[in-house]
Amino acid sequence: MNFWKSFTLALATVTLTACHDWNTELAQRLQQLDGENDAGADGGSTDAGCQTPLCLAYTLPFRQSDEFRNAMVLGSHAFAVLADSVNFPSYLAVLRDGAVDLTPLDTSGGIAWGIAGHSTDEFFLGLGSGAVRYGDGGVLEKTTQCGHMLHTDPDWYCVSSGNRDEAVWVRGSSEVCTWSNTGTHFTGYDFSSLVATPAFLNLVKALSLPTGERFFGANEGGLLYWKAPGEPMLYRHALAATNHATFTALAGPDIDSVWALADNGAVARWVPNSGDGGTWEARPSIPFFEGSVRDVWVRDNSDIWVAADKGQLMHYDGSRWNEVAAEGLNAKMDINVVVGSGPDDLLVAGAERPADGGFRSVLRYYRRGNEP
Repeated sequence: MNFWKSFTLALATVTLTACHDWNTELAQRLQQLDGENDAGADGGSTDAGCQTPLCLAYTLPFRQSDEFRNAMVLGSHAFAVLADSVNFPSYLAVLRDGAVDLTPLDTSGGIAWGIAGHSTDEFFLGLGSGAVRYGDGGVLEKTTQCGHMLHTDPDWYCVSSGNRDEAVWVRGSSEVCTWSNTGTHFTGYDFSSLVATPAFLNLVKALSLPTGERFFGANEGGLLYWKAPGEPMLYRHALAATNHATFTALAGPDIDSVWALADNGAVARWVPNSGDGGTWEARPSIPFFEGSVRDVWVRDNSDIWVAADKGQLMHYDGSRWNEVAAEGLNAKMDINVVVGSGPDDLLVAGAERPADGGFRSVLRYYRRGNEP
């Protein structure tokens, strides 16, 4: 069963100047979208030799009543970005080698909240109608209640997949849903019976590593570590600088580089050990931070990017935080997505909310140049 209904948009080629060791094919194939966009939409952009931290390489024209929610990396300079639309079906904007294809998704009428995976042929969605795994071009398995859970609210807001064999969802409560390739099934867990909490445990973020470790961000400064089902859970509550804050961003490529950020700019890092698994360590908060953290991308411990509302983009170089001004971003934007495929690119996406109301999608793809 093939659910893909890709459609082609008219494309025009624009030439880019070189910046660092940029992928030459990308530079040659920088595209400009045309089609169903409002008047005044902007397209591809060039730069002046990449003399700034971020050089705008590609812009997807605004799409009215659309919002990008999150993304998955497909490979070098390749991403699939999930968008939810009021007027159209949810879709993926697949950016690859400087060209974008918009691919409608069959979400069975549910709002698409989250995506995770490693290819457009096999990935996981968190929907307003349940947790879904797509594979082989079609729906392989879907659940609205995730195993033994009896709750009627089916919304699974966040999903993370460390490898092709598993995925982990959270649903804005103490509940976790997992999918395993072993037996190909969904299984539900209620963490309220596994951890002692002084307040209602509201899970808002999940991170699954390729090695099987799982991390969760929660309200009241809550951060959780879970090795695997059936093994002890380690819970660290209300780090000194984060009490009453909610950890809304959580990312890391491996067990040695896991970071969490709270909605007030507070920062924590996981420090592994050979005993109980590790501990959460409070780190200096982001200075002069305004707004709420929406996403974080961690390439390593000295290369971290944080996205927020009001168009804020922050970078950590291993010693200090800097706010980065980027062409195409402004204070009317909520940046829901920040991610890269390596040391020389960065994708930023979300929605712009003009003063006259409504919203429209924002996607900016940058080449990375000189750090501040």
